Amino acid sequence: MDEATRTAEAMQRDMSSLKNRFAILSTKETCQVCSQPLWLRQFYVFPCQHSFHSDCLTRRVVGSCNRVQRRRIQELQAQIVEITKQRRQLRLTPLMSKTKGAGKQTESDEQLEQQQRRAKQQLDALVAGECVLCGEVMIKSIAEPFISMDQTTVNAGADDAWSI
Repeated sequence: MDEATRTAEAMQRDMSSLKNRFAILSTKETCQVCSQPLWLRQFYVFPCQHSFHSDCLTRRVVGSCNRVQRRRIQELQAQIVEITKQRRQLRLTPLMSKTKGAGKQTESDEQLEQQQRRAKQQLDALVAGECVLCGEVMIKSIAEPFISMDQTTVNAGADDAWSI
C-alpha cells in the first residue's frame, strides 16, 4: 500500500512539473490536422512535438472518443461559452463603484472566472490528455482495419481493380 502511495505521489509531482514545460516553435510550424500556421489560433504542443490548433485537436478527439466522453466535451464547451457570455454581460453593465451592487458584480465575475478556469482545465484534460497521433488511443487503433466490413460490400467491384 505504501508503495502505491509513493508511486501516486511521484506521478503527481511529474504531472505538476509538466505544467511548467515549454516548447520553442518556428513561425513556420503548422497544425498536424489542417496544415495551417499554428500561430493563427490557440494551439497545443505535445512532448512528442506534434502540434494542433485547439479546435482541430478537439474535432479529432471527439471523432475518436466514446459517447460519454463526447457528451462531456460538448457539455464543457457549452459551459465555457455560457460563462463567457455571462462575464461579457457583466462587463457591459455599468459598474457603480459606490453602490453595493458593484461589489456583488465583481464577486460574481470572480466566481464566473473560477468556474470558467475549472471548465477549461477539465476540457484540456479530456482533449489534450495525450497526443492523438502517437498516444495510447492511436496505438490501440493500429489493430483496426482501414476499411470496415460494410465498406467492403459496398466497394466489392473495387477489389477487381486491385487484382494483379
